[in-house]
Amino acid sequence: MNFSPNKQPISIYNEWIKSILPDNILQDIIEKSLPRENSPYPDFVIGLEYYVDADPGRVPPRLEYAAKDETDLKCRIFADVAFCIASEMELSTRKEDELKWRYIPIDVKDNKWLYKENQNYIYDTIFDSRKTMFECHLKLLKLVYSLEQLSPKIKEYEKYMNINFQTPHWKFDLNIFEFVEISNSKEKNYPEESQIMKD
Repeated sequence: MNFSPNKQPISIYNEWIKSILPDNILQDIIEKSLPRENSPYPDFVIGLEYYVDADPGRVPPRLEYAAKDETDLKCRIFADVAFCIASEMELSTRKEDELKWRYIPIDVKDNKWLYKENQNYIYDTIFDSRKTMFECHLKLLKLVYSLEQLSPKIKEYEKYMNINFQTPHWKFDLNIFEFVEISNSKEKNYPEESQIMKD
């Protein structure tokens, strides 16, 4: 595949990305999530085309996105960086988040999860770290996309949040930009008494 000389690493947009991000994100999380200029396999742009270059020499670069203009291109790259930031943010708050859920997976025994049960909880379900990550990602995406543009991503994340339930349990609330419980539906793998660890 022959590329024109205007190939540039997506890190050229790092300063713009940082200017969009809210002040409450720790600097080390931002630095860890931004594209690196010295990456051995840098993703890159050619004009308005965004390529992923995962393994030069073995796997050809993949066209990730063809933008309609530079704003569209920058927003699409921002969305990928925002996903990395959301993942890091979730990891940084996981211990606190676990306290909000009724059941926390602790160990596996005889091919079944064992759970710790919180007596005081907000969500009457098994801990799902994706809730925090999806919410954070959507809040960041809202900085560059309209609600109409976000609608497919919100539906996708609602589908993922409900995938383990018999009937829909989670709905994304646009007023607070968080997932809220909308039913008493239980997960398909809801813990049995024998799976709950006793103190």
